[in-house]
Amino acid sequence: MDITQKEKEHNRSKNITCEIPGNQLKSNADRFKALSNPTRLKILSAIAKYNNSVCGCDFEQLVDIKQPTISHHIKILMDEGLVQSYKESTWVYYRINPEIVLELMKELKKLIA
Repeated sequence: MDITQKEKEHNRSKNITCEIPGNQLKSNADRFKALSNPTRLKILSAIAKYNNSVCGCDFEQLVDIKQPTISHHIKILMDEGLVQSYKESTWVYYRINPEIVLELMKELKKLIA
């Protein structure tokens, strides 16, 4: 859709502001950055698909990469609060952090609304 000259002039005269505080923008950007990697999206999707309970040992077959690289990706997701872990015996399981994911969805809605 082409923007007319009149619309361009109208947009230039607006006092453009952002309603989201700077620290929240940084936090949102970091979380979106964590989600911008296909491997991390695949891991997150698998956790959601399998009822928020996936053993760390199961990711290697899912993404066809070695465990140290998987650990790196999971660490990024955990650092941003998107994923939580819990231990049962010697196994570590992962689940989505629903509060953070819902908060991020609300923030995205604010950005595009």
